[in-house]
Amino acid sequence: MRLLIYAMQSSGASTFCYFLGQRPDSVAVIDVWSRGVTPPIETAFPVVAKATVNMILTAADHIASFVPDRKILFVRDPVAVYASLIHYPYANRFGAIEDKFARFDAEFAGGGYDAIVRYEDFVARAPGFLRQINALGWPCDATFYAMPRSIAAIQRFNDAASPWLAQHNGDGWGVGNIKDAGIRREFAERLDLPQVAEKVAALSPNLCRDYQAFWSAASSLRSIGAE
Repeated sequence: MRLLIYAMQSSGASTFCYFLGQRPDSVAVIDVWSRGVTPPIETAFPVVAKATVNMILTAADHIASFVPDRKILFVRDPVAVYASLIHYPYANRFGAIEDKFARFDAEFAGGGYDAIVRYEDFVARAPGFLRQINALGWPCDATFYAMPRSIAAIQRFNDAASPWLAQHNGDGWGVGNIKDAGIRREFAERLDLPQVAEKVAALSPNLCRDYQAFWSAASSLRSIGAE
């Protein structure tokens, strides 16, 4: 089983890949470095790998190299993504942040993925999230949220499972910008940043419209629950 996650930077996709890497005896390539495609890793073990958008490579480039059995487009509210990404030095590396947002929006609109997984559903442990992942053929359960398989353990396993991963650990792939704060439900809350929202609406109109509907539905469910 070869599972590819494609996402924006600062979307929480590294943490999501780490979560899926809790599967025992699996290879988890938590962060493919932006300058290269996801490699055609040769191993007998199941592999999950995460790549992020830039302006020198496309999702199609990663797919052609890695040849995944399943493809996940991992999304997060563009307002939250922009508000986070703009503070990092790599925001404009391998392409301007505005161009990255536009490219990811086009790839979102183009479809072709086996699943679209929301960061908000992931961290909020939404009903159906685990079923969605299991339906792709990647077994997971609620125990994964405790992250019992450490980053160091995954790196050691990867190095033993693949000569390429062993050679390029820290130079081709790594563990991304994973925070040591756990997976907390409050990370799924909507940010009230009108100026950022206005900016990303022009850069990412398709995903912004999708999230307007998502937040509207979430608000309606909260209203029903409060009655």
